[in-house]
Amino acid sequence: MGVSWVFEHEKTAKEVERLLEGGGAEQIGTFTVDCLPYIPNDKLTGVEYRLRDFVVRVGTASQVTTTKGVIVEVEYEPSQVAVQSAHMMTEMMQMFFPQYAGSKPDVINKASPEPYSALDTMYQYLTIFRRMRKKT
Repeated sequence: MGVSWVFEHEKTAKEVERLLEGGGAEQIGTFTVDCLPYIPNDKLTGVEYRLRDFVVRVGTASQVTTTKGVIVEVEYEPSQVAVQSAHMMTEMMQMFFPQYAGSKPDVINKASPEPYSALDTMYQYLTIFRRMRKKT
């Protein structure tokens, strides 16, 4: 597991997938993220892509039966320290998702070389799910 940057995208999942495929990404599988212990149940299902050292996950978020939006996770696999991977992550975001490159998650902005963990990724997802719950 590497360092991840998770964000909500305003386009559809298919549009993001076409953007990645046009940039040379190869589909490698599917994925699911769920928050079943929490009420209401939030779930994200989608497709994983590999683009060199990056894995990009694009999925549609839903709450029970209502679609809430699209979430994208960009993971840089070679490093497990956010400070070391911040430059590469920012470059990747500027190439494929320039409108989101300026809003780095807190974990990417850390100045100290702390190890990145799965909890950091989960926190980003939970923050986005919380925002999506407020949408009508």
